Amino acid sequence: MEKEYDVFATGNALMDLILDSDGSHIDMLKMHKGGIIFLDDENAKVTIPRILDENPAILPGGAAANVISMLAHLGSKTFFSGKVGSDYLGTQYKSMLEKEGTKTSIAIDEVHTGTAITIITPDRERSFAVYLGSAPRISKDDIDFDSIIKSKIVHIEGFQFYDKNLRNLMIEIAKTAKKNDCLISFDLSSFDLVKQYKKEVEEFIVEYVDVLFANEIESESFTGKNPDESVEMLSKLADVAIVKIGEEGSLIKSKGEFYKIKSHPVEVVDTNGAGDAYAGAFLHAYIQDKPILECGNLASYAASKVVSIKGARLQTSLKQEILSILN
Repeated sequence: MEKEYDVFATGNALMDLILDSDGSHIDMLKMHKGGIIFLDDENAKVTIPRILDENPAILPGGAAANVISMLAHLGSKTFFSGKVGSDYLGTQYKSMLEKEGTKTSIAIDEVHTGTAITIITPDRERSFAVYLGSAPRISKDDIDFDSIIKSKIVHIEGFQFYDKNLRNLMIEIAKTAKKNDCLISFDLSSFDLVKQYKKEVEEFIVEYVDVLFANEIESESFTGKNPDESVEMLSKLADVAIVKIGEEGSLIKSKGEFYKIKSHPVEVVDTNGAGDAYAGAFLHAYIQDKPILECGNLASYAASKVVSIKGARLQTSLKQEILSILN
């Protein structure tokens, strides 16, 4: 079958509230730096207005949608399924994705659009307080399975594994993808997730995943090893294993070959979305059968452009500039 889309993705559709902080907000929210907490309805009603009073930057986010955004900026044909509220933020979320060139199947819910409070400390580390809102209420009926079948790659974010119903939905999506000759890429997403659901995550990777993304902390939580040893272990679970190590670049192991990818030094403004940009650019090159080294170099360069701005996505197209790094 001729594939209509390069990459299909589904995940939490969240609007980001991005706030620079001296660390006091982390204490206020009783969280640990670099981690993630989830707000229930009651806490969200108190916390979100308090953060909004401090004039945060408001930008679209959600890990899988960020990956799709980078792919769309680079010219890939993309599709995203998600769920938002019947509110202004939900309308804006859908509109912004479509303006970037992504086709969507966005379900509407009576619960408010999900929100991710992103706290950036002076060391440029980011911590998250997430109100999922309507996002995890997505169901099988909200997913455009036709578009999965028509896609070359299906990308899934690890965040979906926090919820048992979503985890089961991701397994059903993965089964559909595999039956229809789609590759599956998967991002570990959070070291907290790896600690809590290692067994479930590992079973999913072994059964379905072709391209596996992790950062240094996530890979250590998963394997108990340093990055070099981690990428070796992860490569036994997926065809392509990638461990991102921040300013030191990234490590890739594929088909027995090891690659060390250099970073592209920039003045870091906000690390939020760097890993998603990396994944999006890597998949853009990978789907074109570019050599792994070129995929990694493009991914590293794209990530450097995102960390040099506030927010998890490019706000203007840098397609030609980023693609110029490909041979």
